[in-house]
Amino acid sequence: MTTALFNDGFPSAHRTTRQRIESSIDLRRLFFAIDSDPVLIGAGVVYIDEDFNVVTLREFQAICSVRPIKVVLREAPRYVGPVEFKRMLEHEPRESEWVAEALRTTVTCTGALLSWHVIYSGIALMPFTGGASVVVSFIGTAAAVAGLFQCAAGVYRTVNEVWDPQMNDYLDSNAWYEGMMAALDAVSLLGVASSAVTTVKVINLSKRATGKPLREVLRGLSRQERAKLTNELLRIQDPRLTPKLLKLKQAARNAPKRIPATKIKPIIATHRNDAIAAALGLASSGMSGNTKTLAIGIYEEFSE
Repeated sequence: MTTALFNDGFPSAHRTTRQRIESSIDLRRLFFAIDSDPVLIGAGVVYIDEDFNVVTLREFQAICSVRPIKVVLREAPRYVGPVEFKRMLEHEPRESEWVAEALRTTVTCTGALLSWHVIYSGIALMPFTGGASVVVSFIGTAAAVAGLFQCAAGVYRTVNEVWDPQMNDYLDSNAWYEGMMAALDAVSLLGVASSAVTTVKVINLSKRATGKPLREVLRGLSRQERAKLTNELLRIQDPRLTPKLLKLKQAARNAPKRIPATKIKPIIATHRNDAIAAALGLASSGMSGNTKTLAIGIYEEFSE
């Protein structure tokens, strides 16, 4: 195959397909028919056979347009009649849209559920956020509410894609809807940023107090390590506490000496869920089109 590629520039499978096309289609007449339309003069021509081999019959030439235009000729798959093939082509884009909507909805709703679980366990978030705990909690709640609305919108769009796909097209064509979804994405991304800051604090705090990575902290801490972690948390809550004042408060039982072992795992697990929810929120926003790299394939361009 490599030798054949160096000989004429085409792999053997493509060369065989091209030979079959050239023997069954008059390419000169085909190109003449395409170039007879002023809009398509110099358009690239691509042929897709029944085995989905893609062969470029003619490269695009910038004669009447600097933007690439390609005419795609696609054979019907084996054992598929003309009527069924026409129906397949009509529904293929919508089927892919339905899959995309369903996947986006699953990711969004999973992230929303995790966010609400974190809020339900929200008291565990407070010690790690320092003086900004109220602000962080508010941002997290706002992001969870935004995720809930995104989840509901995703379910609605997925149902529409099955029963009334034109409704989704109508929504996408309205500026108010696009603006609303962009605003929800912005709130979700703000929650992602807030969660990232809190998660970094959790990791740094656990390492500084115990000298262990987060995975080992989840497995369990000794009494001495729990006492160090407790002292670090108390200093974050009240930066004015000196080691002497802290010992006096603990001796007077106004402050705990160590966090019970049964409470550490739920606290760290809550932050882990928060990080996962943030990642899903970021993925959901990316899939909705507000934070992603686009790869666009143009088959044929029509001028309205």
